[in-house]
Amino acid sequence: ERKAMMNSNLNKTEKSKSGETGSETVLPTLNPLENFSAATGAGACMVLLTNPIWLIKTRLQLQLRQSTSTNITPYRGMFHAAYTIAREEGITALYKGTIPAMFLTTHGGVQFVAYEFLKEQFGSYHRAKSAGV
Repeated sequence: ERKAMMNSNLNKTEKSKSGETGSETVLPTLNPLENFSAATGAGACMVLLTNPIWLIKTRLQLQLRQSTSTNITPYRGMFHAAYTIAREEGITALYKGTIPAMFLTTHGGVQFVAYEFLKEQFGSYHRAKSAGV
């Protein structure tokens, strides 16, 4: 079944951009589950790479609010904050809030599936309208 689905995906073709007639390039397409998985996986990678930055940014912003009442600033800047958090709370502290952020990656997956579906539906409409059908 999987092989038949892949073959049907490979049968979709698009004319070459070089303008040559008769030459077609085979473009593989993904099914909705594959689109969802790709988008969610990309979102998860983004969360893992950027979560420490967001955590440090939030701590620096909260420090400004707290420093007006206590006149103590625990972090002098971004790198000092990263070093201090890792030293005092452990390196895993930079990833606090990662689990809830991972749930939000499914939103991008749904958007990507919807975008690909609509692109296919309206793309075929646009091609038919351009061809005068």
